[in-house]
Amino acid sequence: MSRKFKVLALAGCLLGLLAGAGSVSAAKTSNKISNLKFSGPVAETDRKYLGLKGGGNFTLQDIKAPYVLIEITRTT
Repeated sequence: MSRKFKVLALAGCLLGLLAGAGSVSAAKTSNKISNLKFSGPVAETDRKYLGLKGGGNFTLQDIKAPYVLIEITRTT
């Protein structure tokens, strides 16, 4: 077998594994994080962008978007 074929086969296997693992982990965690409540002052332009109505606390389910990307950073 050529090296190019081996690399493409490996990449295809890894892609398949990652796609399968991503869908399983998303299904497991979606119920846990959907109940998170976010608080604090949110600018009116940000509320409009997120599709939030009213003020105060909101959850991920309140955000009007097909997908929400959450970035978690650690400062310590």
